[in-house]
Amino acid sequence: MKAITENKPFYRKRRFLVGAIALALALAILVTAIVLALTAAPAVYGFGGATLREDVYSYWFSCMKYVYLVRYRDLGIEDSPEGWASASSDGRSFEEMFYELMDGEIRLRFVAASLFDSEGYALTKSDRAAVTALIEEFKGESFGEIPLDVLKKRYGASKRTVKQTALYEQKYKALYRELFSDATVIYSDQYKETLEEFYKTYYGRYNMIYLPDSVGGDVIEALEAALWQDGNAGVSAVTGVTEERFTALEKEYTDENHRVMSGNHPNGIYLYAGESYVNNFSAELLSAFAEANEIGKVVKKRNADDSGSYYVMRYALDEKPYLSSDERVTAGFKNLPNYAGAYLYRKLLRDELAKIVSHGIAEGHTVAGAFGCKEYNVVQLLGS
Repeated sequence: MKAITENKPFYRKRRFLVGAIALALALAILVTAIVLALTAAPAVYGFGGATLREDVYSYWFSCMKYVYLVRYRDLGIEDSPEGWASASSDGRSFEEMFYELMDGEIRLRFVAASLFDSEGYALTKSDRAAVTALIEEFKGESFGEIPLDVLKKRYGASKRTVKQTALYEQKYKALYRELFSDATVIYSDQYKETLEEFYKTYYGRYNMIYLPDSVGGDVIEALEAALWQDGNAGVSAVTGVTEERFTALEKEYTDENHRVMSGNHPNGIYLYAGESYVNNFSAELLSAFAEANEIGKVVKKRNADDSGSYYVMRYALDEKPYLSSDERVTAGFKNLPNYAGAYLYRKLLRDELAKIVSHGIAEGHTVAGAFGCKEYNVVQLLGS
């Protein structure tokens, strides 16, 4: 028997060895999986086959707290239990309002990262390098301390926690690039209805008459009588003047340098609610646009040196001017692809939120009880 055993063919010995190695590897993987399962933080949200765990959620929540405090600093919220308990403009406490914002943003980005993986996309080399560089930076000294040590002590965030949060952030940005990096996609049949909805929700259309005092009181009185037909409706009112009449008055009273309809804006001035126009128009004119917040409303504003007046009227939106062949019209929509792309992306993600499974852990987190992560904030550092 001994001789037979010693003289087994080599391939049988090798097969036995390979099998033993495979078994050992399988056992090692099983043990690792069991250890990870036992040591993993509790699940907060699930989406598809992905799970967002509490350590990542807590750190992400702290990052979002600082981001939103900066974003809404004009509210002057005191970062204390009393400050967060105070009422916001809609009657809810700031705690309720900010929790909804922060938790909602985390869920949205988690969904985006999960969809990025499930659709088979892969991060670019530069995306991965940015995460690696951030982790390496967090290993070194910064502000006289080791970031990873601070994150572990204050937020319970390990290196793995930080890396996972960073990957979620990168995938959130990367999915947008995959879907909307080609700006023309927003004009496709797939999104035409949503694009029109976006335009009607966030754009305003205006016309303007400018009259210097030097034209004389009689001319000014004649124009104002035509605009405010009761003779003294004030400097801000919805009047009976039609858009056609206002356009005719603009051509009659405004000099060539200030004419809108026959100049650079043949359809009117289009303004997007989320854009700053401080480099395009005077503060007085911007104030008039803001005050003309109803269709048909006419607003009068004096210019900066008190030598003339702007008369601004809010017009109804026309149909799909962003598809016009007139470059003077489409010039007002040069940033539309970026604005609409972001809007469409967020809408697509919000439509997926109903599929999230909550494990009830998020509700245990409060804005007042969370540290606002300032120095080592992955959300800010990755610029999303």
